[in-house]
Amino acid sequence: MRKKFYFFISVILIAGIIKAQCETRIYIELAQKVFNRHLKSSDFSNETLFITIDTAGFNNIDAILYAEQKNPEDIILMFYKTMDSIKIESTFFNYYELINCGIYPSPLHQSFLVNNFEVTFKIDIWNNKDDITKIDGLTIQKYTVKYPPTPY
Repeated sequence: MRKKFYFFISVILIAGIIKAQCETRIYIELAQKVFNRHLKSSDFSNETLFITIDTAGFNNIDAILYAEQKNPEDIILMFYKTMDSIKIESTFFNYYELINCGIYPSPLHQSFLVNNFEVTFKIDIWNNKDDITKIDGLTIQKYTVKYPPTPY
């Protein structure tokens, strides 16, 4: 009886996590702006903004950085410098809109993958809780392997 109860609770928790992931692509234009380098200050919220870069060990770049800024131009510059250094080979893939994820206090969080010649990087867009069309922060994280691009 106890095993059935734990199994039932596990299924409910897993279902909740899966529900948080959504492949709606309603806000993909914002992800395309991030990837295609068309970001403007007006794409960011008026909150304290942040950027997290974790590309340690990649191509002589030992960058592990967390920075907070009030000026979106500083965030955009740091993001683009990192994108230049990792030399992305094509477009992004594995795009997800995570709805009510719980990691960050926002109803929307966007995430996608990009490849360069040797590894995959995950880019996250942390949307503002009051206006999900605005960005509070950006994250670039290096994986240790290169994942094949997916059709989604």
